[in-house]
Parts: sequence; structure tokens; C-alpha cells
Amino acid sequence: MALSRFEEALLEEKVLGNNLGLAINHQDIAESLEAQGKLKESLNNYFTALAFNKKVGSNSIHIKSNLGIAHIYVHQGKYEEGLQILESLIPTTEALGNMELMSEVYINLGWSFMQLLQYEKAKENLIKGFEIAQNYNLDTEMEEAYMFLSELSENGGDYKASMEYYKK
Repeated sequence: MALSRFEEALLEEKVLGNNLGLAINHQDIAESLEAQGKLKESLNNYFTALAFNKKVGSNSIHIKSNLGIAHIYVHQGKYEEGLQILESLIPTTEALGNMELMSEVYINLGWSFMQLLQYEKAKENLIKGFEIAQNYNLDTEMEEAYMFLSELSENGGDYKASMEYYKK
């Protein structure tokens, strides 16, 4: 349902020649496709969003689309590529001052390091992302951080901490 609405909006934005609208809608389509597990199609839409964004220069679209690309790369086992993208987003995210995006970047960095079995770096980034989320009452990001911290604790054999994070 949402996907068809975004595609309808794309047609309208094309007629209007609205590059910002085209970038936003391609990004929204990419997120929807990613949620459906259609990673290749999602990547194509993230890259298309970035192409339109070159014409308008939105930092938010740049960050969100690259965050999505990195997320997909990690799902595909391309951990180093995902990490490079995520680490490159930190300065822009900090300059933008969007705490939700900043929290998401650090949480995704933590998750990526966890996949590489670099547990200390994973914990450091997950906690940083969690603290930002907590300070700005970002419930979705706090929940995601707890989930990964639980998994990280379990991977490290600390089942008590894992259960405590899980219950939060």
C-alpha cells in the first residue's frame, strides 16, 4: 500500500520537476523495499535518491540514504563497506545536529562491529547510540540499542546482562 503511494508521488514529482521530492520518494521506496527483504531493489532506489540529492544537496537525504545502503551491505556480509559508509557519515550527522540520525549511525556502527566480532568497538558504539537516544527520548532507537546490547552480551557469554537488556 505505502509502496504504491510512493510510486504515485514519484510520478507527480517527475511532472513537477521536483528533485527534492524525487529524492525523498526514492528513499521512502528504498526503506519499504528493504523492510520487505528486497535488498537489490532497495539499493537501486537508495542510489537513485542520492543521484537526485546531488541536485538539491540535502544532508538529511544524504545521511538517510547512505545509512540504508550501509545497513544493506552489512546484511549482505559486506561489513567493511558498511563500516566505511557509516564512519564517513559521523561528521555530517554531527554537523546536521539530528540526534535521531546520529543515534542510528552509532547503533548501526555497533551492529556492524558486532558482525566482525569486534565486541569492544561494538559495545562502545552501541552505548553511544543508546545514550543519545536516551537523552533525546528516542524510543525506537533505545529499543534497537537494547536488542543489540542483549545480543552482544549473549555473544560474550554474559547471559545475565543479556537478559537484562532484553527485558528493557
